[in-house]
Amino acid sequence: MMGKGSVCLLLMFVTVSLCQDMNVGKAAFSAVRNEKAVLPPFSVIIFDEVTTNYQMAYNASTGNFNAPSNGIYVFTWTIATKWGQWQTTQLMCNDDAIANIVADSYKNGDRSTATGTMVLSLQANDRVYVRTGRLGDRMILKNMFCTFSGWKLYDL
Repeated sequence: MMGKGSVCLLLMFVTVSLCQDMNVGKAAFSAVRNEKAVLPPFSVIIFDEVTTNYQMAYNASTGNFNAPSNGIYVFTWTIATKWGQWQTTQLMCNDDAIANIVADSYKNGDRSTATGTMVLSLQANDRVYVRTGRLGDRMILKNMFCTFSGWKLYDL
């Protein structure tokens, strides 16, 4: 027969276990690009200053997010160009282009940003990253102008 203290301890263990299970496979990250760069077409854009990296699924050395588990994920990226410049970028899943955006600063004295957001169904170990597109002036700005973020919305 269990005493009152044993029941409370058992309930606490079950509650902690359930809360831990709810976070298995969850992931979230946010990173900014720390250096201005001129990148050739189809180059991976490295967002090297990581502000959040829950479950360590984003690799700041490669620019790749690796899905820790099957699920629905949300990704958003913002790219900035300086005055008189323009650049296309692509959100990639494994080696497939999923979406394109273009930041176009038409005239001098102007800066331009473009933001894309996509909801993707991923399998464990799928790789998501941002790369330069085929067209543009190749200049990518730095700091808070260029960001890449993602998070798991729910399990599949």
